[in-house]
Amino acid sequence: MGKYDDAMYSFLSDNGRFADLFNGAVFGGEEVLQADALEEGAERYAWTGMNQGQRTGETGNRRGQSRKPGGKFPNAQNCYRDIKKHLKEGARFSVVAIENQSDIDYTMPWRIMQYDGLEYERQIREIENGKRRVLSQDKENIGHWETRFGQGDKLHPVYTICLYHGTKRWDGPKSLEDMMDFGAGGKLREAMKALYKSEGFMNISTETARTIAIMTDNTQILKKLDEQEEEETNMCKAWDEIQQEWEEATVKAKEEGIRIFILDNIEEGKSEETIIEKLCRRFLLDAGTARAYYSTYSVNA
Repeated sequence: MGKYDDAMYSFLSDNGRFADLFNGAVFGGEEVLQADALEEGAERYAWTGMNQGQRTGETGNRRGQSRKPGGKFPNAQNCYRDIKKHLKEGARFSVVAIENQSDIDYTMPWRIMQYDGLEYERQIREIENGKRRVLSQDKENIGHWETRFGQGDKLHPVYTICLYHGTKRWDGPKSLEDMMDFGAGGKLREAMKALYKSEGFMNISTETARTIAIMTDNTQILKKLDEQEEEETNMCKAWDEIQQEWEEATVKAKEEGIRIFILDNIEEGKSEETIIEKLCRRFLLDAGTARAYYSTYSVNA
């Protein structure tokens, strides 16, 4: 690990600075993550069977383990995150992590996905081992099925951000989606929209429409078909109705979120101007629209 990574690791190990960075990058400056709710999380991961070395500019980790570009983790184990912390009992989520990056890595979203996957695997193994310890107190022979991750078991979600502190402007992908080639047809929703609005789907038998909806797992179309008795279906019309319902539901959900946000901030004693400023930042509203929402919902506070 280079001197810049060392300095950043030391600086962000402080819970207050760690929380400030997360709140600024993920929560728009709102103090969602509290420093006193954080505790160190330094568990190792077993990175088995993966030829996943560090990328350019990363030659080691803060536990003294050497990692060379393009190489394997020694003995295919002992893998650590750059900075990882747990939220104490009762918090809304439980694992937050930062990956320091001094050079542009065009596989960064994929790397973070791997780290997150290893964290979830660690949690699963912890749950299964806990079941085994409990069962071993009463019986000697324990079946594998008795200790497997079950329907009632839950994982703690993981939130990870990449902190890039290189000298060049980051021009790499910021999400896994940015690394994907969806082809000329675009994403699935747009492809389905074009299909349903094509001339061949203007009037088809209801049975055919139902089969298409089942095979494409389109529950909205199935619901529409269940509500009608006609032998033929206009898929174009059905899709337009679904689009309108989606838009109305999206607007309704956004307005409900704004209402709750306003009332919560009033309850916390925030001023009108502060709330309006936060509305503009959080929901990407202009000042006039934010003020109108405040006037509508604050009367019930």
